[in-house]
Amino acid sequence: GDIFGVRGVEVSVEENPGSSAYWTGLAFVVAGAPLWSTASGADAWTYDSSAIPWGNETVYRVVARSSNTAGDYSSVYATATFTYDASIPISSVTTPARLSSVSSLPLIAGTAADLIPGDSRLSSVEVRLRRLSDDLWWDFAAGAWSAAAVSTNPVGLANWTLTPSTALLAGLTHLTSYYIATRAKDNAAPANAGDFYSDGSSTFTFLDTSPPAQVTDLSASTGPSPGTISLAWTAPG
Repeated sequence: GDIFGVRGVEVSVEENPGSSAYWTGLAFVVAGAPLWSTASGADAWTYDSSAIPWGNETVYRVVARSSNTAGDYSSVYATATFTYDASIPISSVTTPARLSSVSSLPLIAGTAADLIPGDSRLSSVEVRLRRLSDDLWWDFAAGAWSAAAVSTNPVGLANWTLTPSTALLAGLTHLTSYYIATRAKDNAAPANAGDFYSDGSSTFTFLDTSPPAQVTDLSASTGPSPGTISLAWTAPG
């Protein structure tokens, strides 16, 4: 602690460190020395930066200094340098192809990217599957259709894949359309996240072309009237 007590904290924001462009409270201007703005609070302080026109993919240096009631400033200033990243990463489904009709679904696959150089890079990809006949979502954990949208993380980031479970494959219905939604997140704080309902999503129709299994329990018995027989069997599905 300081025997005189903390008087307050001041903050200096420089755009593109080394450029000497400092925030005045109204704009960034080139100055021969750092320009300081007063923060709120003392021991615990905050600085309202909502008026700063942060530039995407721009580097900033923020310096904070404190002073005591005697007018002395801290000998060491706290410094943080960061890149402001407002770019939204994208994720797109490549398999199955958009508006395709498929008779099997061995794999759901796609690509994702944080496109602008210097971005914070991908942190995760999410995938959702919706049945359009009743707008139910596939719950990847429960293995059943659900009214709530449930996401899962595929394997990989830039090139990602998701292998449908046996339960999911059994839950696909002939001549039914499905919507695969996907989005990506980056490592910014807080993270930038894409939209599940983006152009990268895919709709496909499932066609069940597999013939049913052979009937193995066909039996015959005397019918209810002369000259007739009764046949019984179990449909294999």
